[in-house]
Amino acid sequence: MTLPARVIERDHTLAKSADELMKLRWHWTLDESNAKRVGFSEYARSVGASEGRVRGDAKAWQAYQQSRDSSRSRRTAMPGAAQTPSDFRALGQLSEQKQQAAKAVSRVTGKSVGTVARSKGEEVGAVIAVAQERAERRGTTVESEIEEVAERREKARKTASKLKDEHKERHTAKYIQMEGDLGVAMQRIRKVLNDAEGVKFSAEERELLTEALAKLRALLNLVDLRISGSTDIDWDAELERIS
Repeated sequence: MTLPARVIERDHTLAKSADELMKLRWHWTLDESNAKRVGFSEYARSVGASEGRVRGDAKAWQAYQQSRDSSRSRRTAMPGAAQTPSDFRALGQLSEQKQQAAKAVSRVTGKSVGTVARSKGEEVGAVIAVAQERAERRGTTVESEIEEVAERREKARKTASKLKDEHKERHTAKYIQMEGDLGVAMQRIRKVLNDAEGVKFSAEERELLTEALAKLRALLNLVDLRISGSTDIDWDAELERIS
């Protein structure tokens, strides 16, 4: 099944609406080429919106325009920099220190700065907190520490994730190996069962086989205890007792 064309068109329209609204509000409040522009309070009152939101939208579009003009001359945008009007709006809602931290997190994670500003507030706050502690300890400034803190935290996160994946792989490999070994053991026990059919064992042979079976049961009990996670067992002593 395919998505109807009307739904796709509607999706595109809505995707553009936020940017278009910012552009409109900029044009009617900050665009110096518009002789009929009004103040933020008048615009907000007329459309029934908060003055802060109107101001934020207009300034975000203005910052976006200025950045786009600047990036044309540089050819490429800096990693971690705001790229879209929504990025600028999200950053505009943060303090200067949080903006710097959001950009640093964006650079090291590869996530858009708008996404970081909107949904990674906890990480942004953590970066600033660690940077503050480092700055006090080293006699530097929070701003000079933010970049390195963000980079170190991301490296640590990636290392932890890699170790977790490796541990999971080792765990799975061990399970597969144990499952196979137990399968082989059961096959051998079945063979013993079949081989014992119709055999007339002497009293001494029965005694020796019974002793071996008792050790096998004890060993299986140890395996069961280890799989269940028991930790208060002296495994070496138990194995020595069985052998």
